[in-house]
Amino acid sequence: MKRLLVGATTISVLALTASAAQASTTVGSTAPSSFSSTTSAPTSYIQRAGSGYAVPAGHWVLLSASARLASGGATPAASAVVARPTGTTGEFLIVRSLPFDVEAFQPSTVEQSVPASGVKVQGGDLLGLALGADMTAYFDSSAGGVVASTFGFVAAGSTYTFTDDPEHFVMSVSAVLEPDADQDGSGDETQDACPANPADQVAPCAPLVTPPTCELPKKARKALVGKTLAQAKKKIKRADCQVGKVKKPKNVPEGKVLRVAKVTLKGDTAGIRLKAVPKPR
Repeated sequence: MKRLLVGATTISVLALTASAAQASTTVGSTAPSSFSSTTSAPTSYIQRAGSGYAVPAGHWVLLSASARLASGGATPAASAVVARPTGTTGEFLIVRSLPFDVEAFQPSTVEQSVPASGVKVQGGDLLGLALGADMTAYFDSSAGGVVASTFGFVAAGSTYTFTDDPEHFVMSVSAVLEPDADQDGSGDETQDACPANPADQVAPCAPLVTPPTCELPKKARKALVGKTLAQAKKKIKRADCQVGKVKKPKNVPEGKVLRVAKVTLKGDTAGIRLKAVPKPR
């Protein structure tokens, strides 16, 4: 049975909720579908909901995307895309676009795949498929889902407003994801030999350097006010903190700490900034 969806072209989007699992996973499905839709003008769709399309929590990279497609024209156009909700109802930012290599007048039900590299996805992201004119996409009405659409062929870096389709179905589209624990854009199983260090992907792995935490609570910082500069610096160093710039205001008692603030110093190290006047020599 052939149906015409809202709009005239198709973009599929899978809900990508980043995953903490330790193995690659496939979301969505390109299994045989119950109906198809042929576009007359570019339109984009996102699969906002659907059984099997949600991804476990955590951080992932996109390895590849697939979809069942057909082309009825001489200049076919189809891309997998990653969309991200902006926080405004129905509004999505297109983060990445991955073009399929579709042949002219390609026969129906051909599964297309596109590889990806360095495509980081995060919780709430959506995987999509954008189709140009005279393209056919495939859908399954036996599995309830929510598809939203917008007219036009969406582009990476732009924001679009999508409208939910009143019918319930899922698109024939899928994606392979791999965990990315350190969020460096390299999959922990096949691309990253150092999954605990975002600055290193090749073994032997460099040690992960953790900046000092500067454990000096607010109460202890307040207690430094009124102390001499030497006393304050001593207590700060005992708490594994660095002493930041010492401001020296005029017309105040010499050598006394006036104000204490916890700051981030050069190199992302935690430190304490003092406002004081040192004792005269």
